[in-house]
Parts: sequence; C-alpha cells; structure tokens
Amino acid sequence: MKTIRKILFLSFIITFAIFTAGYFVYSLIYGRAIDWCNFLSIGLGASISYTFVYFMGYKVTLKPKFAYLESDVVDDPIFGDRHEMVVAIEGESTRFIKIKEVIKGKWILTYFDEDKGIIKFRTKISFASWGAGGVLKIDADNKQVRVIAYPIAGYTQKGDRLSKQLLTDIEVLLKNIV
Repeated sequence: MKTIRKILFLSFIITFAIFTAGYFVYSLIYGRAIDWCNFLSIGLGASISYTFVYFMGYKVTLKPKFAYLESDVVDDPIFGDRHEMVVAIEGESTRFIKIKEVIKGKWILTYFDEDKGIIKFRTKISFASWGAGGVLKIDADNKQVRVIAYPIAGYTQKGDRLSKQLLTDIEVLLKNIV
C-alpha cells in the first residue's frame, strides 16, 4: 500500500531529524566535539531501529485488518473492537450499485461483490490516524443492511470514536439513498 510506505518513510525522516538534532544539541550543551559523521550515524541507526519496530507493529496488529478488507471473505470480521448495526431498507429495491458508488466517492472501496451482497471499505489513513474499516452486508430478501465497523489500529479511544462515527455516517447515507 502506497500510503503505508509514505507513513513509514515519514517516520524514518522525522526520527532521523529528531535524533540527529538532539545529539547535536547534546554535544553543544556538554562541549563535545562536533562530528557530523557521528551525528548522522546515530540518527540513521535510531531511525532504522524505530522504523523497523513501527513496521513490525504494523505487520502484527494492522495487516490482518487490512487483509480482511481486501479479501473476498464474507464471514464477519473476528476483531473484538467492532461495532455493528442493522439498518432497515424501505422501498422496492436495495439499489446496491448506487450504495457502492456513494461509498466509493466518500471512502476507499476495498472489495465489492454484488452477487454476495457485500461491500468492504475503509476511511483514509494518515500519519495521525489509521482510520476505520467497514463492511456492508446487504440482505435483499429481508430488506436490511448489516453494517460492521471497526478501527484499524484497534483498542484506542480515537479508533473507537472513528468506527462509531463511520456507523453513524453509513446509517445516514443508507436512509438518504433508499
């Protein structure tokens, strides 16, 4: 994912700048000789270490959630920090394609299957937030949509708030479309 590479690169650059500047200030305060090679090697070592730890954290905690969103698995996500709701649909049809187009315009569509009645999507991620993921399961026979939302980062207050907000946004969207 291009966004994750950007975030890892930014974390590398920021860590490099902080450690290099910090070591430079430390040398100035304590009257040590200024050795640029030493500053750069410490900054490089610290930024590589930090980015590696950050990446491993991503692989262990975040990758399964991204993998579920991009897969064709129709089972409910097994993540413990998810929120669910069922929205009744009024009218003669579910307008599946229209729902998909609106979601695609507002969020990032990661998986879509009209035959199975499933839409998977996520919010945009940034350096400050990993966002939230969502799954819509449309049951045309019972005229209802089951919405599942979960934070990508998991078990954080901000992530919990994002997933609840995603549920609310989807509920409003579904009531306005259908």
